[in-house]
Amino acid sequence: MTYEEARRLAQRIELDCPDYLATARLYTLPPTDGRAVVVMHRRTGQTFSIKSWHEWQLQREREGHGVQQRKVSR
Repeated sequence: MTYEEARRLAQRIELDCPDYLATARLYTLPPTDGRAVVVMHRRTGQTFSIKSWHEWQLQREREGHGVQQRKVSR
């Protein structure tokens, strides 16, 4: 991933969910070798790094936001 690609991914994440602040970064130490995007939740301060839009979608699913959830009435 180039720096420009990381910057565009960061912008896309912020548009997708304004609750998060995303910044393109370059990491040279494992486990985040290479360019990545650091994402921080503006309210809670939770921080993680990702390298792709797919990783962002997986993170959102883990938080319960990626999959449309429906209530089942019985």
